[in-house]
Formats: sequence, C-alpha cells, structure tokens
Amino acid sequence: MSDNPRMPGHPSDIPSSRLTEGNTGGNISGPPGNNNQYNPPPPHGPSGNTQTRNIIIGAIATIIASTSVYYLTQYVNNRKSESSIPNPIVMKEATTNAWKRYVTMDNIYYKATVMLYNDETMLTDPYKRIDEITKEADIFKKDAGKIAKEKNVDPALKTMLSRRIERQTEYIELINAFISNTKTIMATTTGDDAQKKKILEAFSPVLISLNRLYKKAATEIEELAKTLTSTYAITFDPNEVMIYADYKKGIKNPDIAIQAPNPVDFSTQINSKDFIGNWADKGNKISLQKDGSMNSTTANGEEATGTWKIENDRLKIESVSTLSKIKYTLIFGLKNITTDSFTMQLTTAPFDIYNAVRQKDN
Repeated sequence: MSDNPRMPGHPSDIPSSRLTEGNTGGNISGPPGNNNQYNPPPPHGPSGNTQTRNIIIGAIATIIASTSVYYLTQYVNNRKSESSIPNPIVMKEATTNAWKRYVTMDNIYYKATVMLYNDETMLTDPYKRIDEITKEADIFKKDAGKIAKEKNVDPALKTMLSRRIERQTEYIELINAFISNTKTIMATTTGDDAQKKKILEAFSPVLISLNRLYKKAATEIEELAKTLTSTYAITFDPNEVMIYADYKKGIKNPDIAIQAPNPVDFSTQINSKDFIGNWADKGNKISLQKDGSMNSTTANGEEATGTWKIENDRLKIESVSTLSKIKYTLIFGLKNITTDSFTMQLTTAPFDIYNAVRQKDN
C-alpha cells in the first residue's frame, strides 16, 4: 500500500496557494502539465442585478411608508384643527345663548346697584352702601368671567365681557378712592358746611370719570350688538341691556359731564301746591296729582306710576317702571321755581337735570 495515498478530501487535493517558479500569477498551480486557468466557484447569494433590484424595491417601500405616515399625520392634525374651529351654526347658537345670559346678568347687577343708590336706610351710612355695591360688582365680574370662558362663543362677545369686567374694576377703584378721600376730609376739616363743600369739590372729578366709564360701557355694548347682528343676521338689541337703555334716555350732551349739585343752590321752604299739574321737558313728561299720585313718560316712551311728595324741601318720587318693573326712589333738589316752570336735579348720580315747563290744559 502506498505510503501517501490520495484520498478524496485529502489535503493534497486542495490546489496549492503557491505560485510556481516563473508563473506571474495568471495560473494557479495544479497537477503537472495542467495549464488551465482556475475559475473560482460563483459566490453564494443573489447576483449583482438582484442586489440592485432589492435595494430599489426597499427604497421605494421606505418612501411609500414615509409618505403614508406624513399624510396620515397631516390628516390627523387637520382633523384636530378643524375640530377646534366651531361650526358657524354651533357658534351662532352658543353666542345667542351667551348674549341672553349676559343681558340677564347685567340687568340684575344694574337693578341691584340702582336699588342700593336709592336705599334711604343707607343715607346715614354711605360706607355700608359702597360695601354692598362692591359686593355686587364682584359678583358681576365673576359671572361675566364665566360666560367669557364658554366654548364656541363669538370672540367679540368675549372681548366685550372682558372690557365690562375692566370697567367695573375701574368703577370700584374710583369709588373706594373717593371714600378714602372723604374720610380724610371728615377727619381734617371742621364744620359741616366746610366738610360738605370739600366733599363736593372732591367728587366733581370722580363724577367726570364715572360718566366716562358709563359712556364707554354703553358704546361697547352698542358696537358689540351691531357686530353680532351683522355676523349672524339676527337682531342683538342693545336696548335689552338696561345700563345702555338708561344711558340713551338720560343723554343730553354726552361730551359734558353733569356736575354734582351744591345743596345750597336748591330752594327752601317749598310749597307742594306749586308743583301740582302736568309738566314736560324735551319729550319727558310728568304729572303730579293733588292726591299724591304721579305718572311719567320718558322721551323713549317708557312709563312709570307711583307717588310724590315734598319732603325736606326735596321732591321725592317713588315709582315703578312699566317696562322693567324696577322700583325707583328718586329725590330731586328744586330751584328756579315759578308759576309755570321749575328746575329739578337728582341728588344722586348721575345727577340728571330737568327743566320742567307747565303744560296748559286744552
């Protein structure tokens, strides 16, 4: 048996990696006399064309997937954006309901404030009256703030509510500053007449500022009503808001604030018989009857009925508005009294002045 048998798989079957002498490397050495070039076996796996095709397909798949994710994200974001913008019909309904609640809230506050101003039990304690008015203003601001935060309400209404809150804050700050000033005057000034004079002088600029706020509030309500009426093609009537309606009724010259009256300017030793009859001033009419009953009609047509009397040289009228059903207690100072005319001025803000002329019976 041969000492070096050639067995399949024997290492001698493996081509030599050495180069034969004089061979430049073009041929792989093998058995003697074999000059054929060695061709290595093809590599395992896909060919070059297959690899290129797979790369292209992979890239296309990646682009499609990325594009799908992009458009899906955009769709979701657009849906979110669309859902954040209320439907016009929804906004119209929400705004209409919010307006109604605002009108109710504002009128409740206005009625409460008027009642507090006309409450004679607080004449001896004006500071208590201011405390009560401040409480009402705080309730108003809280309620207005709730409406301003409601969803789907027109931004114009929300803006106006925010401004109304600002007006009330300014109003209370003005009143509190005046009260503080009044306390200082009372503590540093001797004599009732001197105190009254200084207090009236201090109140004059306050009154101008209050009239300015009053006018701003009325203007904002009017402009809002116009905007909402135009936007939603239904009527938002500013006259539903009592502070606006009363402002329009009492306005004579909006650019000139009525000054607080000086009590010494009013007449004394008043005879009630001089005022019995029918009187008028620029469309406003009042009838003072002998039995103490009265009725009145404003230039805008609002009627009121009640009673009247002369008390402490002042004309005191207690009446109920047939429109708003509000009870009023109004006290007027009187001057320039003649047989056929007299001047009457409210002794509390807004200090309206009426020049009454007797109406002859036909």
